[in-house]
Amino acid sequence: MQEIDGEYFYLFDYYDGKPLRADAVTESHCWKMGRALAAIHDTDRKIGDQDHKQMSVDWDFYLSAMEKADTRLYEMLRSCYAILVESQEKGNAARKKLPKILTVCHNDMDRKNVLWNGEDHRIIDLECLSYNNPMMELFESALCWSGYEECRIDFRLFQTFLRGYASAGGALPEDWETLYDCNNGRLEWLEYNLKRVLGIDCGDDEKQMGIGQVEETIRHIVYYAKMREQILEHYITSIIDDRIHL
Repeated sequence: MQEIDGEYFYLFDYYDGKPLRADAVTESHCWKMGRALAAIHDTDRKIGDQDHKQMSVDWDFYLSAMEKADTRLYEMLRSCYAILVESQEKGNAARKKLPKILTVCHNDMDRKNVLWNGEDHRIIDLECLSYNNPMMELFESALCWSGYEECRIDFRLFQTFLRGYASAGGALPEDWETLYDCNNGRLEWLEYNLKRVLGIDCGDDEKQMGIGQVEETIRHIVYYAKMREQILEHYITSIIDDRIHL
């Protein structure tokens, strides 16, 4: 990292690579990403408790406000209201049960931040680098690389990512249900975009972008809730297969 006049910069050697499209991700890519994440998490591991703030979004307020502002978004929000409330409550409870482990985490190791040249790769964009709970990053990264962003999880890729992580010495968590419930950050992103649509803390120029993001985020939240049992089932399968191979 370089500092110039109070500004900080990461400098990298030029690398002739590009991010993968979702339909180009293979088991080989997921295996390598799992192993790379395990190496990152092994950099500096320590006992510690992450400071998780309780989420307290007032979904009743946004439902009422959206009824007057946009009928279509109101219906979308109303149809998933129960999911939003349950996800917030379960997430707040689950964060208290996370193991007290902190490691160096990339915190944004999705497809856009890994450049590939054939089978070779470079991980970029370290602006979110910090100490974090490695179990949460493992879960989020495995979902991302297996197609969650497209609402089309390929569980072959999901399991391969986890097995790659374990093969490089990464410890797989035991309580996967807690991790599932903790992974509800999209609720806060939904609230941010509801504010854009309603003109709260932003200008009218952001309304259209907010509408698109509300629609997309609700689709992700509903899909995630729908896939709960399958995600938990395939994680258990990964654990069993990993222990058999060991």
